[in-house]
Amino acid sequence: MRLRGNNRSWPATKLMQPNFEPRGGYLAFIGRISPEKRPEHRAFSRRRGCVGDVLDRGVCLVLRLRCRVPIGIFATGYLAAWACFSVGAVAMQWGLEESGLLSAMMVTTTTWLGAAILITAGLWQTTPIKHACLRQCRSPVSFLATHWRVGHGGAFRMGLIHGAYCLGCCWILMALLFFGGVMNLWWVGGLAACVLLEKTLPIGHWLAYAVGGALIVWGVCLVASG
Repeated sequence: MRLRGNNRSWPATKLMQPNFEPRGGYLAFIGRISPEKRPEHRAFSRRRGCVGDVLDRGVCLVLRLRCRVPIGIFATGYLAAWACFSVGAVAMQWGLEESGLLSAMMVTTTTWLGAAILITAGLWQTTPIKHACLRQCRSPVSFLATHWRVGHGGAFRMGLIHGAYCLGCCWILMALLFFGGVMNLWWVGGLAACVLLEKTLPIGHWLAYAVGGALIVWGVCLVASG
């Protein structure tokens, strides 16, 4: 039996070899054989432009196993990106506390610093890089289709890159914790809701612009009143 895709045919036995790496159009076979017809499988099929019929269920199983991303390694790469950010955030918090710019409740103690954080966050919300990162976070299937790498190293790299995109999307919103207070659960919940709505609502990009404008106005008003 031979499998056909991308105008090429492969013997079914070749897919069983240990050193065979399924790539290109062969990722589309997962979408063809998966009973769930997962959206990410269909996205791979559309991107690669491959069609084919798999007749041997044993080969189907091999393809599914060989194409599976090592999720744990992907998550490790993702968490590594956030761990680097966390180290920087802790260092900033320590420095602000030592300089007296952050209270025991982890709230800014000066008007100018609070206004600077608000205005900086508002400006970042309107930048092209923010919205480029937001697009990647809003469409993980598209991210996988454009950044796919095979192997454990590839999975770690994909996780690291995706984590960097997520950081670019919401790092400044995390910095707003220094303004409203890390211990203020209402403030933390509001920021978390803002991040979630940006990533899930159809108008997420417009919401980001609206939040950015509101933060800028808030910061300017804070300076004027101070």
